[in-house]
Amino acid sequence: MTDKINSAMPRISRRERVFIITGGASLLLMAAYTFVIAPMLIERSRLHNTLPKLRQTVKQVELYASEIDLLKEATGANNEYLASAEDLVSVLEISAEAANIDIKTASAANASTDGNYISFHGSTAFPNLFRWLEHIRRKEGIAVTSMKLTPTTQPDNISFTIAVRLK
Repeated sequence: MTDKINSAMPRISRRERVFIITGGASLLLMAAYTFVIAPMLIERSRLHNTLPKLRQTVKQVELYASEIDLLKEATGANNEYLASAEDLVSVLEISAEAANIDIKTASAANASTDGNYISFHGSTAFPNLFRWLEHIRRKEGIAVTSMKLTPTTQPDNISFTIAVRLK
């Protein structure tokens, strides 16, 4: 390798060659730090700062999962005034609006003869959804039969598909 360098730079002294090689190596090290190591350190710091929040979110999800199980098992309050699937849709729409939850579809098309069963989807902040579900379980006597949660691009926001029925 030194023969190639010597033939490429015949007029440069050994001291100058060492200086150029040292400068090139320093430039490569600075470029590696600037474009590889520094971004990795910045990302590590960002992840280190967000990790406690993510752990808290996992704890909340676990808590909400146990609450969902309770919602499925618990009996509701007075629900005699909900005589049909259309009444159930109305109650869901009104209570969701009061809770600032955007329900995109609430349809009585899935009403069964055994009991009123409605599926719908929407989006909201994560904690709002479970507060609303607890409200409809306690106050309206509506049980969640299935739920699918999907994260969105907005922080702490989810889209959901839920099936409910009267208890």
